[in-house]
Amino acid sequence: MKKIFIALLIIFPLAVFSQGTNVVYKKFVTDAICSTDSAFSFTVSENYSWQILIKWSANDGTTSTVKIQQSVDGSTWLDYGGVSATTLTTAAGYTAYEDDVLTGNKIRVLFTVQSGKKATLNCWYNLKRR
Repeated sequence: MKKIFIALLIIFPLAVFSQGTNVVYKKFVTDAICSTDSAFSFTVSENYSWQILIKWSANDGTTSTVKIQQSVDGSTWLDYGGVSATTLTTAAGYTAYEDDVLTGNKIRVLFTVQSGKKATLNCWYNLKRR
């Protein structure tokens, strides 16, 4: 009985601390070729600090933009407060956005393409439970 108790004292903390993580990391856009305005969204169901990384390539425009928006219902989208749009002026590059508060339950990347131009996008999010 004493050996079982000691074994549980050793195994239990290891089991507790190895259970999952408080970080969710996912690529949610893969090689999307955008020649028209495009939006890519995901749902955030808990209280997270968030980060979104956007990488572009094959950009042949100089005034296309990406920005972050949020929504509570998935149909009405507002620009995320305090986060400016990024203008894609290079053929390839990346930008990241982050914040420690999300008041909506949906967040998206809005890509506004320059008329007659295109770019390829890849996007990842990193959510950390608060």
